[in-house]
Amino acid sequence: MKKLFFILLFLSNILSAQLVSFVYEIRHRPNPDKEIFETSNYYLDIIGGQSAFRSEKERYADSLMLKNGYWEGGPKTSLNQLYIIKNLINKSIKKSITTLSMHDLYNINVNDKLSWEVLPEKMKIGDMECQKATVKYGERNWTAWFSQNIPLQEGPYIFHGLPGLIIKISDDKNDYDFSLIKT
Repeated sequence: MKKLFFILLFLSNILSAQLVSFVYEIRHRPNPDKEIFETSNYYLDIIGGQSAFRSEKERYADSLMLKNGYWEGGPKTSLNQLYIIKNLINKSIKKSITTLSMHDLYNINVNDKLSWEVLPEKMKIGDMECQKATVKYGERNWTAWFSQNIPLQEGPYIFHGLPGLIIKISDDKNDYDFSLIKT
């Protein structure tokens, strides 16, 4: 009953074009030759036909720009090195990357098609029943766990297109791990 209530609440939010947010913890290894990991939280915000995957600082900066009338649908500057905008209607993805010096901002259209292989294996993550899927992207093999209990074909970073929200995704080199920590 609780899951049904959550699904109905979630769908009503999408249909009325209200903001729906998910928080992911990203654990990554900046230097593949060392066993040192960095951890940070990122938001996946979905409103109407668009989603944004960005850090808390970028999210806050965007809200200030929107409130003050400066925002035109994307970041003017990036406070971090990862900012993804997905148009859910035409399936386009734009990645904004800043250099370490913060002087250069590059907007890259991501045209790669994700060819998911949905597998029968299932696992429970928290209280979510999840199913396994794999994909090759960026010269890495990725394993995702998605839940059809949240009927969104969305996920962190550029990942999307599964029949449910991606709850966890990691690469086979153990350099990147994205885990949903808050709905």
